Amino acid sequence: LIELLCANNILNLDLKLRVIQQVLWKNHLMENSSSSVFSSLISGGGAPTFFTTGSGLSMILSTDRRSSSSSNNVTADTPASALPPMVITYRLAGVDGEATEDICETLNDPEAPSASTSPEEQERLMETEFGITRLITDGRGINILLRSIQASIRDSLRRIRRDDVLWKRSGKGKRSEKNLSLVKFGKNPPFAGLILMKHCTKLPSNRRKLVDARAPTILLRLLLDVLNAIDESNGGGSKIDNSSSDQNAQVVSNPTAIMVEGLIETLASDISTDHDATEHEMEVDQESSTLPLLLSSLKTIYLGSQLRKVIAKLLPFLTYGQSSLARELAENFENHIKVEKLSDCEAKEQPKTRRFVLMDTFVQAAVSLPPNAVCYCLRSELLKCGFVEKLISFILEDMPDQPPPWSTALWPKKDYSKTKGSSDVSELEQSWKYYFLRTGIKTAIDMLVGICRGHKELQDFIANYGTDNRFLRVCHWMESTSDNKTVRIYINGLGLLSETLLDEVKENNVEVAKLIGDIRRKTRERKKEIADERRSKALVAMSSRSPVAGGAEAQQRPFEGGSMSGTIRSTFLAPVLGLFGQEESNNASKGGSVPAWMAEMEALEDETGLTCAVCQEGRTLQPSELLGLYCYVKKVSIPQNKCGGKSSIDGSMLLISLPESLPTSLVGTPMEDQWYNIAKSSGDELRSSNSPASNRKTYQVTTTVSAGNAIHCSCHSKARSADRNHPKAPKSEWEGAKLRNGRVSCNVILPLVSSKSSKVPLMAVDMALTDYQSAIGNLLGARPKAMLWVVLNDVRLLLLRIAYGEALNTDCGGGSLSSNAALMFYQLQFADMFTNDAEHDSPQTARHAQCLSGGFLAARNILNADDYESTSKSSNLSRHIADAAPMAALTCILYHNTKDEDAPGPEKDATAPHPKRRWELNKKEFLCGLIACAGRRHALGVDDSGCLTSRNKGKRTTRVSSFSDWELWTR
Repeated sequence: LIELLCANNILNLDLKLRVIQQVLWKNHLMENSSSSVFSSLISGGGAPTFFTTGSGLSMILSTDRRSSSSSNNVTADTPASALPPMVITYRLAGVDGEATEDICETLNDPEAPSASTSPEEQERLMETEFGITRLITDGRGINILLRSIQASIRDSLRRIRRDDVLWKRSGKGKRSEKNLSLVKFGKNPPFAGLILMKHCTKLPSNRRKLVDARAPTILLRLLLDVLNAIDESNGGGSKIDNSSSDQNAQVVSNPTAIMVEGLIETLASDISTDHDATEHEMEVDQESSTLPLLLSSLKTIYLGSQLRKVIAKLLPFLTYGQSSLARELAENFENHIKVEKLSDCEAKEQPKTRRFVLMDTFVQAAVSLPPNAVCYCLRSELLKCGFVEKLISFILEDMPDQPPPWSTALWPKKDYSKTKGSSDVSELEQSWKYYFLRTGIKTAIDMLVGICRGHKELQDFIANYGTDNRFLRVCHWMESTSDNKTVRIYINGLGLLSETLLDEVKENNVEVAKLIGDIRRKTRERKKEIADERRSKALVAMSSRSPVAGGAEAQQRPFEGGSMSGTIRSTFLAPVLGLFGQEESNNASKGGSVPAWMAEMEALEDETGLTCAVCQEGRTLQPSELLGLYCYVKKVSIPQNKCGGKSSIDGSMLLISLPESLPTSLVGTPMEDQWYNIAKSSGDELRSSNSPASNRKTYQVTTTVSAGNAIHCSCHSKARSADRNHPKAPKSEWEGAKLRNGRVSCNVILPLVSSKSSKVPLMAVDMALTDYQSAIGNLLGARPKAMLWVVLNDVRLLLLRIAYGEALNTDCGGGSLSSNAALMFYQLQFADMFTNDAEHDSPQTARHAQCLSGGFLAARNILNADDYESTSKSSNLSRHIADAAPMAALTCILYHNTKDEDAPGPEKDATAPHPKRRWELNKKEFLCGLIACAGRRHALGVDDSGCLTSRNKGKRTTRVSSFSDWELWTR
């Protein structure tokens, strides 16, 4: 029922106060640094802890109440300790109606490590929160911690076994009900030592120390003890039936077992990546006893699939590079993995016997065997005991001696021509069909891939196995073979697995890589030879066809002596051989007419301008379809102290600040009637309607970029439905649009409404405009009062981004300078359309935009007048001229480009720019205003457009200055 508000945002209760202060509160202070009321509220000097604001109760949260720093000096580099106290408002939800503030669901923690950071940077970022754990891992701290964990867990297990004796003596009730120690052990949280070790593992350096202290081995033995204690409720057994589900549930819900399993998995990942146990001394007795204990426990305890994967990953590292332990583990691989039972690993319903669970654990260990120095000793022992040879023999069992007959590239030319069409082909196909139906081969190849990874001795053995490298050749047969659907033969993924095996066998092995490369090169050359033969046959077949044009004379003249005579000029090969020109010259000399098909093609009108990304047609071929431009729009919030005041940008303050009367030297001049009077009347209207605080708010506008790809609105609608209803890979609207937009992100379609789209139905135009305005309203959080100013501000921001040399493709991943320059012209056409709407719906807005350029020129002339008295108001007028200069230039080009500035009267319906238009005659004034705008932004410390995020601020594009083509005069 309670809502928490900070910086005009409703907070998610799961957010951390520290993150709210460092991100949301800090940004709020930077955007509202000029608010004197707010600064006095949060400053020191006896400010209350609680105070009422509106309908809620606010509280000041501060880490240092003695801090009296004001928000006026808050910048992006200000540390969190120097920020003013944070104001949190507590409010009853729904008391004053529906909330209008934005809801802040998530915030990026600036102190949290990201996926792209290096291990060193990750450790530095985690140091703040977990750096104190280094006190535990220094000296003998790890050994003391491990002994504490061992003592706590073994004491609990001792109590469980003690209560078991009492339960067995009573002989009544369930063990889970009578053994109170077991119930307590299953409900209590993990021991404090385990929680402390979990915190220690947050730092990579601590994990390395734990691995050096054999923590994975100790924790694994403890986990097996816990599982043994829980497993005793089933009385052992070799069959896992339904009664084991209760025990499995106890394991899953046991907090201690879950915590220990997670620690083992974390530390095992560190062993496999960068720990070499052979470099450290070890206690042989302890390590020698751990592996047999684990192997015996695997035979008696039921393990879940997730835990089996962890143990399978950890098994090779328990040898710690010792030959005796590696030999013992290799013998267990040999004894428990029965190749004839590998088919059970690929079955949909796997057996639930302990024998299968044990075999599956060793299979997973072989598949995930990492290329680590600790595991090389185990690989050598697996080769010595004959396990690798047994796997290869299983793969080669029942394999045909010849390659698949439907893969012609695997056959030499002479051998394939002999067998083609004979009865042996069908027998060979059946042999391969039966082989591909065998189960267990995929698992065997998977194990070979893991075992041979990075081990040269094993790679050489596999490469040289069999006569003439038979095993490599059959693997190459399978990797080069595809399904033969004609006779229903499917390779069932063996091709990709065989390719993976060959790639692993040749990895970092020059001799084997050369051998595999020669085998693959012969197949590629044979494929090229087959392709050449097919191409030659196709050309011969095409050249022997009857002529498609040229009359009976051409049909009566056959080939002579194998050479191409005049008949070929009329054949299908004529366009390829370039002989149409000779035929046309002959026809012209004979007085023949142009063929009908050529006349029809010449009559087709070429498409010009933008074309649809789907149907490839534009306004010429589809005049009744509305085109739209794929664009990417995002919201931008510009603080008022960064040249972001709304009234300053749109020229309202400029028009309001015009003096009540002109200087004497300007009275009676043409500018009085053409510029001053009209602008002054518009300023009076704005003065009566604008609120004084409207310029102190953060101005939220949009900025648009585009890659220049267009699409029909109807085509986009059809493609959206097709993407959403795709049976295999459904996509959202803008995921599919991104693919059609050249993999450039987009989130809106800008309708291209102009005089050329007069044949487009009004309903289609209205729907497109509604969709566009809805998208803009959703971005801004509210429907804009005047879309005219939204579009004009968008164009202004795009010009600023180009002027600052900012990369335009950082937002959406595409879009060049030329495509975005064209976007400005489309947006200006859009603004002209919104002006026509505003003349009916909001005449004041239209007059404001149309009078802005005249007010700008009038203000410039007033400041330059010799008899104008300089006062404090004149400095304000100069500042407003600089702020409104970009918008005044835009409105001048938009509204006064086709009118003769010297001719009084209404503007004529002209389409071409007039040579005496306002921009052409007063270009110098506008340019000086733009220079003043650049100087004011530089003086305020504004070094970008305000559209870039902090991560993209360094991305700039160097361009030639556009001022070089201007005739620049300065006063």
